[in-house]
Amino acid sequence: MNDLDIDAVRRIVAPRTTGPETSWYAVTARWADSEPARRRDWRVRFAVPIGAAALVIAVVATAAFLLRHGGAGTAAPQPVGAESATTPAPQYTKEHRLNQGTASAEAVAALHQLAQVAASTQPQPLASGQLIYVRSEGWAAGFDITANGDRGAGIVRPEVHQMWVDPQGMIALKIVVNGEDYTASGPKSNHPGEVEGLRKFLAENGPSLQFPTPRWLEQLPTDPDQLLAALRATADPSSPWSDDHQVVDGLRHLLWNADAVLPTDLRVALYGAMAKLTGLTAKPVTIDGRALVAIRHAEGNDTTEILFDPATGHAVGVRSLLAPDSGITQPPVPGDDQNVTYQSLWTQTVVDEVDQTS
Repeated sequence: MNDLDIDAVRRIVAPRTTGPETSWYAVTARWADSEPARRRDWRVRFAVPIGAAALVIAVVATAAFLLRHGGAGTAAPQPVGAESATTPAPQYTKEHRLNQGTASAEAVAALHQLAQVAASTQPQPLASGQLIYVRSEGWAAGFDITANGDRGAGIVRPEVHQMWVDPQGMIALKIVVNGEDYTASGPKSNHPGEVEGLRKFLAENGPSLQFPTPRWLEQLPTDPDQLLAALRATADPSSPWSDDHQVVDGLRHLLWNADAVLPTDLRVALYGAMAKLTGLTAKPVTIDGRALVAIRHAEGNDTTEILFDPATGHAVGVRSLLAPDSGITQPPVPGDDQNVTYQSLWTQTVVDEVDQTS
């Protein structure tokens, strides 16, 4: 499970109220709520896939936002270009741990077609001090957990998720879920120093795939092979997950926050780099009446999809799925893919301030 998964699990699954705090929920809740001003290492955040959590709580809802997307109030955005103008793109130097198999012919063809379409599109202009407003609508599937820690009734929980994201590090300044302001009265209300802690981490460690900035994105190589090397360089060598699975997870985060502002040449190169990832597959899907292309990466019990609009070439959503052979049964969910645990489609708009939506 990655950090996009954790908060929805905590929203859909009730915590244990009796007995020792040894459940996955209790462990992640303590971890997420501890030391709010200190930035947790992204490599730790990417280390636990959906399958691990599913084994603990039978099935989990895959989530709508990063734990790092939290903080108190509505801190001011940082100016575009605030980081060093000479920040180098990462260099790929370590041994590469591959997933099994090359990308499927269908995935390569789909990404090639998406790149051709996207080449004629332009990113939304982003001026200094502006934010990215991300509105996501979807649902999470899982089971309630009783006070005794037993599996309860199946739940398919609708979710409308809104974020106002500072482009400097893609740090959310405000989060609203189903009308509840999570940075005022919800789970993030006790994290007054989180935004400042994330900005400190960014300042000390520099931008990355997990904490991108507009300038860092502009400086990434636009040759697909060089870009793929740079992306693989962000993977944690100590993670149990292959480099390419970590890259797909990182791209899911990136596109969820910043698809609307990606430079066109970088987007085209990114799709070319993705086509060289191992273990990638593709399939057409119809969600809420929209014909989309799902680019999927599976490893163990963790399967993630990034959903693309073939008419624009842009990413428009994500899905998380259980592996067909996971042995886990979940409640019936909308659509044809009954192993989907989380689904969300987004729109992104550049705005001038928090709470502005257009």
